[in-house]
Amino acid sequence: MDENYLLTLAELSLEKDLVRGVSIRGVFALRRSGSTDHILIDDVQYAVLEAFTTRQTVPQMLTQAILAGNQVSLSEFYELILKACRVGILTSAEPSGDPRSAAAGPDRDFPFLSAAAIGFGLVGLTLFTVAALARPPVHLPGWEELLIGWVALSCALSAGALWATVVLKATGARPGDAVIYWKTILPRMRVDLRDVHLRPPSEQFAVAIAHLTPAASLAAFALAAGASWSVVPVCGMLVGLAPHSCVVDAIRLLFGETPRLDTERAFIFSANRLPHRRLRAVLSFDNRPYVLQFLLGVAWILLIFQLGYPLIGLNLVDVVAQPHFLLHILIGSAGTFAGASLLAFLSLALFAAWRRGRRAVVRLARRLGRWRAMMGAVLSEKEIQRVIGDSALFRALAPADRLGLSNKMGIACYHAWEVVYDPSDRQAPISLIARGSARTFHKGSDGRRYPVQPLIEGDLIGAQTLLEPNLPALPVESRTPLITLTLDRRQFEEDILQRLGLQRVERLTHVCSFLRSTPLCRGWNLSAIIRLCELVDIRRLEADSRVASFGMEPIFTIVWSGECEFIRQGASDGLFKAGQHYGEAELLTARPLSVDIITRKPTRLLVVSRSDFLRFVTHNHGVALAIERIASQRLRQPVFPVA
Repeated sequence: MDENYLLTLAELSLEKDLVRGVSIRGVFALRRSGSTDHILIDDVQYAVLEAFTTRQTVPQMLTQAILAGNQVSLSEFYELILKACRVGILTSAEPSGDPRSAAAGPDRDFPFLSAAAIGFGLVGLTLFTVAALARPPVHLPGWEELLIGWVALSCALSAGALWATVVLKATGARPGDAVIYWKTILPRMRVDLRDVHLRPPSEQFAVAIAHLTPAASLAAFALAAGASWSVVPVCGMLVGLAPHSCVVDAIRLLFGETPRLDTERAFIFSANRLPHRRLRAVLSFDNRPYVLQFLLGVAWILLIFQLGYPLIGLNLVDVVAQPHFLLHILIGSAGTFAGASLLAFLSLALFAAWRRGRRAVVRLARRLGRWRAMMGAVLSEKEIQRVIGDSALFRALAPADRLGLSNKMGIACYHAWEVVYDPSDRQAPISLIARGSARTFHKGSDGRRYPVQPLIEGDLIGAQTLLEPNLPALPVESRTPLITLTLDRRQFEEDILQRLGLQRVERLTHVCSFLRSTPLCRGWNLSAIIRLCELVDIRRLEADSRVASFGMEPIFTIVWSGECEFIRQGASDGLFKAGQHYGEAELLTARPLSVDIITRKPTRLLVVSRSDFLRFVTHNHGVALAIERIASQRLRQPVFPVA
């Protein structure tokens, strides 16, 4: 599944023949007719999918959703789209089936069978519990007994799968294919019972307990008969009744738990698979009936002790009757909880330190690599082609033109803290940084150099006098040992300026270099920055000019140079300087501007209109998530869902 294609270019449509399950506290299963693959969604998410009744791309739909007031976060939105495509609810082909969108599941064929399955299952579990309390196993089995118990448990689980299939079929749901799994510790028959999620909680519990009924009956019979092979089915029942088994999950669902949405677990969207996002998803889900889960867990642990103590010559009643037993249990539980919490905390701390340390090592290695760029260094032809291809300006040329220019370029090397470009030198060549970093600066009245903008690999040096002759050019100094590819100014004008045009060259040279240095775009890929460069409108304003007024349609603005002030209800509400931006929160929430914006110095702004901004954001999901996070931090509340 090509994530980028599905989220940008693919035209998706909603399948016409869908089966919608029973809503359980607002959550229901949805699948395509004829398939057992489904997703668990709520009404808000279903409204998102319904927008694809009209065939359209994800960016088109997301733009409309933002303008109308999006009701899901972007990470949830992208996760929903990908999972709906995976199960066939959204398709890039023509939708098939009858126009019965979200039809209800079929009625039950035999309503009494679910109640009968629950009754048989409870009887089986009761017999197993009574037998475990009355006659627990006291001897470990030999290999012959282990073999008998292994075969018996495999047969019981296979019979349970068949009985659960009959119960599921009686509820009106559609069982999947039966498969015999041989390459497992316990070979048995398995049936795809996922369609049970379309049914009410009571029927889900009936199918889950029906699956364990034969195994519970087998374990109860073996314990009552005092068979030495009873240890194997007993262990199987302990696994089947574990705190997160299907039966226990069905019980919690029956007693008040809300089913977990598919967009909250098992992420397939790349941005959601990051460790911190997964951890946040686990911690944010708090809709479980904790008291019931605690009691079931305690009962399961006591059952393990009851069945395990006799095997080592102890009796649970005698152990519990000992003085200070409860105190020992409390101390042991507190110690276990404290140890587990400390271990989890240390694990998270070590993981965070490892990630930060790894990033620091990568940055240090990159800086050391720049410092290794000494005088007389030679770039290979392959490195030259890579550097040219990584430049926003040269990337706009045809491959044949880039190859021709590479043959005309020279190589220049500089020491650290050396002046690389002096505007007074009218014959200085145009330089492309291949290795190392530099910065523009201006000299203050005290003679000191004050940095203005950093320059990194792929940035150009010395083109300002050609592209912006009306603005004072700034000198450039190296920050590390520097290697550049040089091109004669006349050659630059003939081969680049005349082919691409002055305006486009200025955007790909100076605007792109500036955006790469801002905190907003520092983590973006070069293609997204180039696309933004092509959309911005460069505005030059004098001091005390009005940029925008209260109540007008918002625009996305980045301060290139100068300074702007926010005026809210006649009072100053802060200054925005070079590299800072505003307007993204209003654009994502479809709200008008709530402030007046006035320049306080001669200012250059990069402005993007609402339509261009939304089109750019919706076509770049990584950028969309970053801007959503920034806007949420500015508003001090999540941008989506829109309040």
